[in-house]
Amino acid sequence: MRVRVQPRLQTEAWSLYWKESLRTETQASGAAWGGRRRGHEGAGPTHAACLDAFELDLPEAPSASASASDAGSGPTAAELMAAAAAAAGWPPAGSLTRLPGFAGPWERLLAGGRELPLEAPLRPLAEKGAAATGAEGEVQAAAEGGGGVVTVTLVRVVLKADGWKIRQPGDFLSDSDDEA
Repeated sequence: MRVRVQPRLQTEAWSLYWKESLRTETQASGAAWGGRRRGHEGAGPTHAACLDAFELDLPEAPSASASASDAGSGPTAAELMAAAAAAAGWPPAGSLTRLPGFAGPWERLLAGGRELPLEAPLRPLAEKGAAATGAEGEVQAAAEGGGGVVTVTLVRVVLKADGWKIRQPGDFLSDSDDEA
């Protein structure tokens, strides 16, 4: 199955004191950074290539964790998120450090303006997309597991610590004698 991924970075300025988001900025493409930075015209790669849309070929075979009833459903949203994060060069969501108070998901997958659950199969999206364009051959190909490019938006949350945190009275206590 062919999937077109539009990556987005949602930067949250996270208050260490209030333990909530102060500000959210979503970067949709390299143009959000203005391409190359001023004064660095000849210097290496920029963020512009970081958020360009790309296409992935996902295997039609179900994963080992899929049940027998899901055998014909193809890849799931969770499998697509893992493959897209790897293709974009992002670290796995499980390895990211959570700031105190942040309980939301690191990644979200959107299709047609709606968030997809992790266990949602992608094949119905391919069939629906091909049917919407009215291409009879693509509908048949999507139903058989091929054809039909699915376009999804992958949103990755990036936390940026902001502000300060009140220290507790015991934070400054020490048992060592070498402090003067």
